Amino acid sequence: MKIPVFLLLLFLAVGFHPALAGEKISFTTLSGKSYVDAEVTRTEPDGITVMYDSGADKILFRSLPEDIRRKYHYNPQAAEAYHAQELAQDKERERQKRIDAVNAAMDARLKESALTVQLQVKRPVTGGALCAFTITETYEEEYQVLRNSLANCVLTEKEYETRKRTLQRQIQLPDTYMVVGLPSNNPGATWSGMVYECGSYSFIPMRGAMHTVYRYATRLELARILSRDVAD
Repeated sequence: MKIPVFLLLLFLAVGFHPALAGEKISFTTLSGKSYVDAEVTRTEPDGITVMYDSGADKILFRSLPEDIRRKYHYNPQAAEAYHAQELAQDKERERQKRIDAVNAAMDARLKESALTVQLQVKRPVTGGALCAFTITETYEEEYQVLRNSLANCVLTEKEYETRKRTLQRQIQLPDTYMVVGLPSNNPGATWSGMVYECGSYSFIPMRGAMHTVYRYATRLELARILSRDVAD
């Protein structure tokens, strides 16, 4: 909601009274709640905030008696404009919270399906490039070692202990994949890093029928945008 400029200037001019903050007042609201020696900690165009024995409250001017309204220079137009602005800001904060929650859930899903690859561009296509992927697979291998240091002695029986070691191997994936966000889409270009799955891409090879492959993005924020487009 757009607040007229003259109203914003009005509540800025009359709404805040630092000289009155910190004083103690006693009053009863129009709904019947009484405050005794409540300390005014903040004044705003639509109300005052007070601290008292049981805590702190913000009380809108429309709930305050007339003498308190006059004391703090209550202006209905300024209060309405300020209150509308506060509601608009609260609404925007709630909207941003929902967006952040959706993005966090999507990021978690994208990271779960991410691959660390070494790729080579086969050919450029609209919006990206078709690439071959090579991934590094980590695996464990068992092997045996002699347990007894006297294993070579004729009188000693050989004893073996099974151990495990971690190894890596390169595996070239059988299909091609469409990748968005590479620094170069020129055939033969190489790139290494993490890619995030974000839908699919269909194309017609030079010979053959329509072919559909997985689509990946090189950046998380780009994958999020492309995934949202697919969902929409």
